[in-house]
Amino acid sequence: MKKQSSTVEWHYLDTAGGEEAWAQYWADGQNASAQFTSAQAETSWAYNARWRKILLPLAVVLCLLATSAGYWLWQNAQRGLAKIRHEIELAAMTDLGVCVDAVVANPITRLDAQATNEPRRTLPTPSEFCQLWRPALTDYVNRAGQATDQQLSLKLTVENVALNESFALVDVWLNSPASSASAGYRAALLFQQTDAGWRYSTSAPSLFWGADRTVESPLLRMHFHERDAVELTAIADSLEAQYAAWRAAFGLPDEPPQPLIIESVTTYAEPTTEFWANPPPKLAIPSPLLFVRLADRPASAQFERRAGRFLQLHVIDEAMRTPAFLHNQPLPDHWQSMLDGFYFALERAEPATQIHKQARELNLPLSLITFVPGTTQTVFTSVADEKSDRGWIVFSRPSLNLPGKYWVAESVAEYILQTYAPEQIAAMLRVLPEHESWDTLAPAVFDMDAQTFQAKWREYVATHYPLQ
Repeated sequence: MKKQSSTVEWHYLDTAGGEEAWAQYWADGQNASAQFTSAQAETSWAYNARWRKILLPLAVVLCLLATSAGYWLWQNAQRGLAKIRHEIELAAMTDLGVCVDAVVANPITRLDAQATNEPRRTLPTPSEFCQLWRPALTDYVNRAGQATDQQLSLKLTVENVALNESFALVDVWLNSPASSASAGYRAALLFQQTDAGWRYSTSAPSLFWGADRTVESPLLRMHFHERDAVELTAIADSLEAQYAAWRAAFGLPDEPPQPLIIESVTTYAEPTTEFWANPPPKLAIPSPLLFVRLADRPASAQFERRAGRFLQLHVIDEAMRTPAFLHNQPLPDHWQSMLDGFYFALERAEPATQIHKQARELNLPLSLITFVPGTTQTVFTSVADEKSDRGWIVFSRPSLNLPGKYWVAESVAEYILQTYAPEQIAAMLRVLPEHESWDTLAPAVFDMDAQTFQAKWREYVATHYPLQ
């Protein structure tokens, strides 16, 4: 049936007619009309235009409000980060000032010859923050050549801040306005917000570090966290190759009974070794993120350098504990301090020594006979009883009861490690039981007489650690 309205024709279909009815419907539909009158069309257009005049400005206003609110929130966030950055810089510089004073005032690291004339005092144990920065600050003192008690001209800048609850992980840059950028130092430091403000912290929530990761081979097994994955995965092959080369040089089996474990720990501390504990042997080294490093060096290079030194130490230790390495002969007592020199030179965090300053302060001769029986006691008896007043560490090894032996032996060991190949170092240690002094050892191993070897060692010390 059909219903006629004033504006539109509506067609209703009675479906009882079946297919014929549907066909008729489509035929009629093609001719059906649905037209608005011109007056109604004009009315509808005017109605919509009025709404457009209202809605369009409203939409613009809402967009502006949203943009302003977003910018306000962003600006407040930036102001909050800037405030946090400023507070952390102040806290870090306050702590750093204490560390700088300790480095400059410590007689063991003073460069001037008058240090021994000052009243002796027991130095306090450095804070964890100072332990972290001390190698870099000592290195800076050497580079800058400053020997006064004046505050070093240093500036610490916080460059990036990553927040997680009450913790902030910040990238800092420490440099001197008078030095080039490459002479500065970079580090990632963790600070925690306390009632007293932002304070340096040695532990971070697990969210900062991510999931545990492992890289394993027959020689090494490296444990680290997701945050360190890129840096440590990149150096894994290099460390394995270095470990294999040193094992081959010392005649050790290509594959140890158990892989050596290198663990990247998330709290800063001096690297530790557990070679002498229950197996498997293990190195615990701080995450590369926590290293204070020269600005032009990547964090992975610092980690690789430290790990490499401990790999060398582990190889030397394993070889010296193998009777066949020394041809089943005991190590003579007069060479024990030389072996200790290798241990301490490799255990240090950096390949730098203060032997030149220490020797100058105590008037110790840089001579190979310093740690030969019969001379050590006469040279060092006068200072042996004063080591507790100078804050020295008393080592358990009998050969290091006198600090001068340790200083000189460590310096010689560092020179050998930095100058000669692993094969020559292994050859030297292997034949120690066969020689009484450097007079026969130097020609046999280094193809030069003892005087020439001593001159080259002194030249190395003078070149790398010049006296002011």
